[in-house]
Amino acid sequence: MKMHEYSYMNVWPSFSDVAFTNLIILIFFIISQFIFNQMAFIGSYSIKQRQEIMNNAFAKEFRDEFGEQIDKRIRVIVEPDKLNKQRFLFSDAILFGLGDDKLKEEGEKTLIRVGKIFVEHREIYDRIYIEGHTDNLSINTERFPSNWALSSARATSVIQLFIDKFPLFKKNPRLLTATGYGEYLPIAQNPPDGFTLLFSVSQEFQTELNKNTLPNKLRQEFANHKITLSQNTINSVKKIDKDTWQVDDEQQVYIIRKKEAKLNIYVKGQPLNRRIEIVVEYASETEQKP
Repeated sequence: MKMHEYSYMNVWPSFSDVAFTNLIILIFFIISQFIFNQMAFIGSYSIKQRQEIMNNAFAKEFRDEFGEQIDKRIRVIVEPDKLNKQRFLFSDAILFGLGDDKLKEEGEKTLIRVGKIFVEHREIYDRIYIEGHTDNLSINTERFPSNWALSSARATSVIQLFIDKFPLFKKNPRLLTATGYGEYLPIAQNPPDGFTLLFSVSQEFQTELNKNTLPNKLRQEFANHKITLSQNTINSVKKIDKDTWQVDDEQQVYIIRKKEAKLNIYVKGQPLNRRIEIVVEYASETEQKP
């Protein structure tokens, strides 16, 4: 009897194929676990640790301009009663012209640097609030009938810049909120007579002031007190009376008054209260998503 010959097809994978597949699965698992653990690690940061990360990012980016001191152009505050919020205060002189909501070139550059920090650290914060604040000097123009209107418009200008310059905020505008508070949340006492004393100098500068010229040595005194004047102020001195002069700068109005043997330098309003606050809100540990 003739035996039939059969051919068989091997449908089972070879050992090398199985080993290679298992290796790929193992590598994928290890990478996935690493990514998950990294995200979980970031999510496990305490609010204080996340604030420290953000604080360090600002300090690195802005260096000499940034700090907790009152004379810094960019200050940081963590409120004891709102520990999940961190406030970054920007002098309006950096960002806007006097009584205007249009960002200056320096203001745009500053805020773009701020926006880059927020984009790079998106994983550690929840929302950003932009708050506009003014002093108590009244404004009543067709565009801005009140300080509320001015402060709200300035906060909105900051948000619009973030949306225009960064795809993250254009795609997720809900991350940003604008609010205007006018003069009603001051951080320093508003002067009752409308002027804040900045510093005093000797009366040796009086002769040049009478020539409607701001002496270079007096300009240096402003610089020594961390006040930068524009070049236009050199010939912007106006004599008000025999003991009073007015200096119009692009950002401020200064008054120089002779009192006894000194010249007192005042600024109109309270500059510390004219500010933009960028408030970073952090989700609590239980609200964070890995």
